Amino acid sequence: MILALSGNDGSGKTTLARRLSTLMRDCGVDVEYREEFKYLLLSYGLRLFGSRVEQERRRFLEGSEEGKVEFKHRLWVLAVLFNSIVENLWFKAFRRGRLTVLDRCLVDHLASFEYLGYVRGFTRKLFLNAPKPLVVVLDADPKVMYERKKRTHRYPLRFYRVQRLRYLQIAKELKLPVVETDRPIEDAVREILRILAVNLSKEEDLVLHVLSDPYGYADSSLLNHVDFKKLNFRYILLEASRNNVEFQIYEKLTNYPLTGEVKGKTEEIREKIGEKFRRILKVIGDIGELFERRGVEYVFFKTLPPFRQLPRDLDVLVDDFAGAVGVLKEKGFRIVKTHRAHPEVSLERDGVEIDLHWGVEWAGRRVLDENEFLSNRVLCRVDGVDVYLPSPEYELTVVLAHSVLQHGYLTLGELHFIRGLVDKYRFDWKKVFIAAERGGWLNGLNILLNIVKVKDLLFYAGKIFGKIPGVKGETALNVSRLTIPVTWLPITVLDSKSLHILRYLLWKICGRLPYNEPEENIEKIL
Repeated sequence: MILALSGNDGSGKTTLARRLSTLMRDCGVDVEYREEFKYLLLSYGLRLFGSRVEQERRRFLEGSEEGKVEFKHRLWVLAVLFNSIVENLWFKAFRRGRLTVLDRCLVDHLASFEYLGYVRGFTRKLFLNAPKPLVVVLDADPKVMYERKKRTHRYPLRFYRVQRLRYLQIAKELKLPVVETDRPIEDAVREILRILAVNLSKEEDLVLHVLSDPYGYADSSLLNHVDFKKLNFRYILLEASRNNVEFQIYEKLTNYPLTGEVKGKTEEIREKIGEKFRRILKVIGDIGELFERRGVEYVFFKTLPPFRQLPRDLDVLVDDFAGAVGVLKEKGFRIVKTHRAHPEVSLERDGVEIDLHWGVEWAGRRVLDENEFLSNRVLCRVDGVDVYLPSPEYELTVVLAHSVLQHGYLTLGELHFIRGLVDKYRFDWKKVFIAAERGGWLNGLNILLNIVKVKDLLFYAGKIFGKIPGVKGETALNVSRLTIPVTWLPITVLDSKSLHILRYLLWKICGRLPYNEPEENIEKIL
């Protein structure tokens, strides 16, 4: 992915390009900052001419008289055009997984050459029609640009006025986004990130990221240019279920123009999942009462996030496994699955599945001491039901560990679970990192937290960015892969690499996730 920042001198190209590159690099993204005038091909040839280059550059910057352009200057203009085209193709071919931030691009060369009188007519059309990366034009008041550059540049104020209009005209002709930079730098960075998110994401994935946000932080302007009449709603509705964000998506979709068929199916699905959610809440309440009466200590975990979510199963840790199984069997639950890799069994009744745990571990990695986990539970009231949940710090630890060790990917539901906890509570992150280091999943944790931070910057205005400590993973992230709803962790950071590779291939080929399939009722309706 190539992002080029363009604009007149003093518009903030270098400052913003460096700030953006540093920000992405601090989030573990594979990013490269390219300085201005760092020509991919021409730089090698220029070295051969030594000191003559500076002399010719000064002559070139003097401009040309009307209709009188030296051949070597015409040749240089075309060489710069050719270099920019090759550079664009090179980065696309050999830097596909990297975010390359260009400080100046073909648009800047065109604006400068026009001002100096070297480009007009046919040559100008060549510049306008040449292939370009994602270009963002930076704009500011001419007086602001003049003040920023008056110590290093000799151009009069008129130059900044003329060139500003030229850049705006080019932006209009090429339909390029324009970002105002005579404001706080972080505001400009945030707008550039918004443009980046729109250009990296397909429209359906933008809708899923924005509408799934249960906290109201999502930037709704990301959807300004989305044509809802042309969206693949089957994909949206299925992915919403796969990512455990049905309630948020289906409710907010009704605020947008939908066909009668889509609206009808959405309403039908909402009724189905609402009915199942109420049934699950009743089961949670019943289990809590049963365990309380039998003296079984329990805690539900990674099941009830800080927003309404339809869980696929109920995860509960108990101190008396045999006693808990006996109680559940008496009430009609039956064992449907045993797990060799994890200390748990699955029981089911009336379409509700319970994963009963006697330890907190996945993939043979112990995450937390079960007695410590149980002693740090809190009695909470969820939709009128009293239930024991982990204290926020312990809940966050198991949600992160489960995503790394069991899933190997991050769903939107897990993303919002993590965002909600981080936003609402203050954590001793040292304890989380110690647990991860002891369990052997520290590198996976670092990568996961970086994914959360990048998504938060791209889609949710960076509201929790500063609340997550800076971490460095061993594997750099491909930013273009972070804009899809289900984000896979790099295989290199996962323990069961062969198993996770098979799961990843199954998802890529068949579109199926091992632990996150859409609700059966939803697939039937669609």
